[in-house]
Amino acid sequence: MSGLKGADYVDKADGFLRKTERAEHVKISRETNSIYLNAPQAVEIHDSKLQRRIRIEKNPGRFPR
Repeated sequence: MSGLKGADYVDKADGFLRKTERAEHVKISRETNSIYLNAPQAVEIHDSKLQRRIRIEKNPGRFPR
């Protein structure tokens, strides 16, 4: 996954510690449960098995405040 470098997150799997993502590409290889607090507008999931990229974008206008 890319696009999260510099984003703060709460790592629920590590005792709810607040951390900052330092990696350019995040590889998920085990159970994870992180809440990104200031995620960017868009991130990309890189699926190496199926040779594809999936782009996920926020749409803040869709949900009530």
